[in-house]
Amino acid sequence: MTSLARKSLFVLAGIVVVVVLGAGIFLLTFDADQYCGYILEPLSQTLGRPVEAAGLELGLFPLSLTLNDIRVAKSADMSGEDLLSAQAVEVQVTLSSLLSGAPVVSGQISLSDATVQPDGWSRPFTIQQADLEFGPDQVELQNLQVTIAGGTLEGFLRVNDWDAPKVVFELSGDYFDVTELQNSMGYSQEPSGRGAGEAGQGMTWFNKVTGEGQLKLGQLKHGTLILEPFEAAVQIAEGQVICEPISFGLYGGTGSGRLQIDLSKSEPSSTFSVELEKVDANQMLSANTESKDRLFGNLHASLELAASGGERDRIFQTANGQGTLQLTEGGLGALNLGKELADLNSLVGLPFTETGTQLEEFFTTFSVEDGWIRTEDLLIRTPKLAMGAVGRLSLSGELDFEASAAFTPEASQQLSNPLASLFSSLFTDQYNRIVIPFDIQGNFKQPQFKLDAGRLAMIRLGVFLTKPPEPAQEETTPE
Repeated sequence: MTSLARKSLFVLAGIVVVVVLGAGIFLLTFDADQYCGYILEPLSQTLGRPVEAAGLELGLFPLSLTLNDIRVAKSADMSGEDLLSAQAVEVQVTLSSLLSGAPVVSGQISLSDATVQPDGWSRPFTIQQADLEFGPDQVELQNLQVTIAGGTLEGFLRVNDWDAPKVVFELSGDYFDVTELQNSMGYSQEPSGRGAGEAGQGMTWFNKVTGEGQLKLGQLKHGTLILEPFEAAVQIAEGQVICEPISFGLYGGTGSGRLQIDLSKSEPSSTFSVELEKVDANQMLSANTESKDRLFGNLHASLELAASGGERDRIFQTANGQGTLQLTEGGLGALNLGKELADLNSLVGLPFTETGTQLEEFFTTFSVEDGWIRTEDLLIRTPKLAMGAVGRLSLSGELDFEASAAFTPEASQQLSNPLASLFSSLFTDQYNRIVIPFDIQGNFKQPQFKLDAGRLAMIRLGVFLTKPPEPAQEETTPE
């Protein structure tokens, strides 16, 4: 070994000895309370909130400091509920800054089992884990797992500017309950009676938030309504959450459209426009109404609706809008419509052996207001008759319709045989169809059919106040 090499090794060994001795002296003289203050002060400045910790522990491999029982306060005097609390937060620092006595935090923190409760929230949510990077007026959480609204969301979240937060996120999860979120955010289930322009309880902070992101959920639940899966591009501004476009699964079918939720006032409100395809009508009605096994088929609908409130009943009370609805491959369960109408006029001659009714066509345009669905053009076709109706259906299932049904010419011939009532042949239209004017009352679960004597008398005079639908093309043409 050359003389130069030996001198280099001596110098290197000396440096190592100095570093080891310095580190040893540092460890022996380490004052946790002093360094805790060095770290909490810049953290408080960065977050714009007072930060406290019960103590500080030093870790060597890798070199890190762990703050125990940390609190991020909402108010300057540390009173009231915490914005964030965690049992332990690991802070990475550099060795040189530790030895200098003025530690420089690198901007990386590992969070686990931290609770967060923003202003106005009635209950906190939990950050199970996150790798947090922070700088002046900015926080970014990677590898985020947060328990909120009954489920766990994963992904990343970035927030800039604490005074007027700007949020960017990409989150996914298996389950999310909208009602749980509304409860956590301080909304009551009943309207508070505040003025329409007044912000909701504790929600003024949200009016300052802007942002955008992506949300993917295995299941989104709102009361009895379940969308699975659900995916949306999200924008946030001025207390509004705008999801456009949205796509979701709904009881065997699909939906797409736009959803806007207003969280700026005392009661949440929403507007949405959706297109539904091949939704199982019986599954949807069974899950969200008192009606079960009454209407079957694939539901196709276009709907524009606005409503207020968080609970189903409140949404039904305040809903208003319009739309179209069509049912394919449909049927009425436990109701033979032809038999019910024939019995109204004591018509005989046509056997009705089916327990239900096959629907060849079911279509209507409608409006929604004051808890009622109203239509002027309900059309129903079965193999034996065509029915038209005007009236309304309450969102709780009440029925109030004025209808006219015409049996097909073939069915009318069987109903008009010598065994039938003599006067039945008098109530026919120009297509040789027996016409029955009637009202539908009761509810969707137990409809009540009543012959309309006034309109029946008018038909005897040849006047059809509410005409049944025109025949299908394959039916008999007028004489």
